[in-house]
Amino acid sequence: MATIPSEQKFHTIAPNVETKNLGSASANANRTIFTMADIVASIPAHGLSGSGTADTLSMWSDSSTLADSSITQDTNGIIIPKRISHLGDLDTYIAFPSDNKIELRADNDLCLEASGSGVSLYGNGNLMLLSTSAGIQVWSGRLLTPQLHVTGTDVPSGTAKGALNVVFGTAPTAASFGTIGDIIIDALAIYVCTVTGADPTPATWLKANLGAL
Repeated sequence: MATIPSEQKFHTIAPNVETKNLGSASANANRTIFTMADIVASIPAHGLSGSGTADTLSMWSDSSTLADSSITQDTNGIIIPKRISHLGDLDTYIAFPSDNKIELRADNDLCLEASGSGVSLYGNGNLMLLSTSAGIQVWSGRLLTPQLHVTGTDVPSGTAKGALNVVFGTAPTAASFGTIGDIIIDALAIYVCTVTGADPTPATWLKANLGAL
């Protein structure tokens, strides 16, 4: 199909005008006739089919058609309704199974679940640790940490408020500092701080010796 030269001129006429060639043979020899099909063919193809929706990420539904994906955005950020997976490992992903809940799964096994009520950690599909407003609960295992620090405003009647620090380490001495509630455990004894002490005044520590069974 011909391409119209950029310098070429053409005219349009009303549909009722006779278009048969009335020119001279000499004039006809110098005349080039273009149709609308030639004009359309000379325009580069930039058009795409399909339509889109505001604030919605587009996707190719085929090689030449744009459509809406399931990913949208608002003033708070990007909204993903289902899950985020790793290419080549679709069984490991972050999922949004319901409102106000998020999951982390590896090899389809639930590892972490978070909601408005708390955070749950799983191992081999079993609940291992649950953190809620009431505290931390541990199932089927030990809490392994060099220091446990717990503070709260609700304490039993007659009990001093303060932090609970459990450390597996070096025993204190009569000159050691500490905070009421501190607990130190070594191979021989358990030491509990009953009176807070800071420089230059040492804390008061009580000792309970450990014996073999």
